[in-house]
Amino acid sequence: NLTAFIHFIKNKKDCRSLQISNYFGVTETDSCGICDNCIAIKKAKEVVDIRSLEKEIIRLLQQNNFIDTNFVNSQKHAEHWKTAIKNLINEEQVTQVGDKIYLPK
Repeated sequence: NLTAFIHFIKNKKDCRSLQISNYFGVTETDSCGICDNCIAIKKAKEVVDIRSLEKEIIRLLQQNNFIDTNFVNSQKHAEHWKTAIKNLINEEQVTQVGDKIYLPK
């Protein structure tokens, strides 16, 4: 069915595996997590998580003089912390001198 195929191609929010399963009458409940749509949803959530983390870093810096890279590396999601800090540096919301991150004066 050409209409169903066009809908499948244009659908950017539903898991591809679930769409195919539904087309053939199979009821699946879990998304695959690996198709283009599932990956896009994960990336969108990660952006939200990074933005939330940026706010948390600013809050920590408002309460403390600095945070250091040892603290960052000790966090559960250290790579997310590093990305958030890079974003904040690029946006000139924080500065880094050596292994310490500060709010700009």
